[in-house]
Amino acid sequence: MDKKRIVVVPWSVHWPKNFARLKDIYLQHLGASVSAIEHVGSTAVPGLDAKPILDIDIVTNSESSVNEIIYKLAELGYRHVGNRGIPGREAFERLHESVPYTMQSAIWPEHHLYVCRHDSIGFRNHVLLRDHLLSNPEDRKAYATLKHTLIAKDPYDIGTYVEGKSAFILEILRKKGVGEEHLAEIVRQNKAVNAPASNSRTYRIQPAYPADFPEITQVWEASVRATHDFLKEEDIQYFKPLILNEFLKAVALFCVREGSAITGFIGLSRDTIEMLFVHPGYRGMSIGKELVTFATKHRGAKHVDVNEQNLQAVGFYRQMGFVVKGRSPVDTLGKPYPLLHMELSKHT
Repeated sequence: MDKKRIVVVPWSVHWPKNFARLKDIYLQHLGASVSAIEHVGSTAVPGLDAKPILDIDIVTNSESSVNEIIYKLAELGYRHVGNRGIPGREAFERLHESVPYTMQSAIWPEHHLYVCRHDSIGFRNHVLLRDHLLSNPEDRKAYATLKHTLIAKDPYDIGTYVEGKSAFILEILRKKGVGEEHLAEIVRQNKAVNAPASNSRTYRIQPAYPADFPEITQVWEASVRATHDFLKEEDIQYFKPLILNEFLKAVALFCVREGSAITGFIGLSRDTIEMLFVHPGYRGMSIGKELVTFATKHRGAKHVDVNEQNLQAVGFYRQMGFVVKGRSPVDTLGKPYPLLHMELSKHT
C-alpha cells in the first residue's frame, strides 16, 4: 500500500473557524452528555505550522455517558475504533468526508475525533501541551522547526515522524509537572498507537432478553438509518414500535456487546435469519459475520430474506455463502420493498 505523504503547512485562520462549526454540531447532537469540547493539537495554536488535520476532544465527566456518546456519534457517521491503547480516550473514524452528516450535506475538513474522560491522562496532556505552546513562542518556533526537519528526512514515515516529536513533547510535559511514571506511560501508549493494527478479534455472542429490547431497538434504528436509504421516514416510524413490541419477542435473539452496550444482534426462527443489524459505529469489525457464522454453524440457520434495494446486505450474504432462490415484489407486510429469498449453499 502506498504511504501517504506527511504535509505540514503554515497555521490557518480557517482551522479555529472549522472547529467552531464542528463544535456546534456536536453540542446540538450530544447535549448534556458532554462537559466540554476542546480544540487541541497544533491546529489549535496560532502561528504554529501543522498538518492540516484538526484534533478535537469531546470531554465527559461520566463514564456511563461514553456509550451514549458513541451511539450518538455513530448517527453522525463516526465509527468507534476503541481506545487504541490509550485508556480514557475513545477514538473515532469518519465513514465519509461529509461526516458529520447534516441537513446541508457539507464536505468537512479532515479531523481526528476523540471522546475523553475529564480526568484522563491523555486529555490532560493535550491541554497542557496546547496551553504551553500558546504562551511560549520560542518553544512554538522550535516545535515547527523540528516538524520540518523530521519531514525532510522522510516525508512518508509517519511512525518516525511521531516518534521524533516525542522527546520534545515529553520535555514540555515534564516542565508542566507531569511525573516520570506518567511520562513513561505516554511513551508506552505512543508505541501501542503506532504498532501495526490487528484485525483478529473474537466476540462473545450472548442471548438477549426483554429488558434489552429498548436498546436493541435503538441499534436497529441507527443501523437502518445508516444502511436503508430507500426507506422513508414514515416507514421507520411505522416499523419502530413493531420492532420493539412485536418482532423482537417473536424470535430467538442473540447479541454482541462492547462493554455493556449492545453493538449488534441477530434474530432467528427455526432455520431462518429473521433479522440482523449492527450499529453503524461498529461496522467493519466483523460483528455481522460472527453473528451469521454463529447462526449457521450452531443454530442451523440456512434461509434469509433480504431487501433487494439493500445492496450491501445482499453482497454480504453472498460472501457468507447464501444464494438467491426467489424474489417477492413486496415485503412481508405488503410494502413496496422487494425481497430476495436467499438460501445457504450446500457447498458452503
